[in-house]
Amino acid sequence: MSMSIFSGGIWIVAGLVAVLLVGTVKNKAEMILNFLMRGMAGMLMLYFANHYLESYLPQLKPGYNWLTFALCGLLGLPGVLLIYGILFFLQMLS
Repeated sequence: MSMSIFSGGIWIVAGLVAVLLVGTVKNKAEMILNFLMRGMAGMLMLYFANHYLESYLPQLKPGYNWLTFALCGLLGLPGVLLIYGILFFLQMLS
């Protein structure tokens, strides 16, 4: 009898661990998807901002690379503004 209680306890703990793992994997997938969506939206914002600002400030034209994607993915709209802020600051120094 004690063996079946022990076995039942193991199954309960294993079930709880499985539920926690599924929740963690789902949360990580959501975080990755959120990062990718913000990165793509940030790159679109950079594209349209470059297109709009081309006639006013042609020297402020950030490139499209993994670093700008990562910054936009991590920070979203503030990342886009940070990229333009850094470029503006560097332009003022030179």
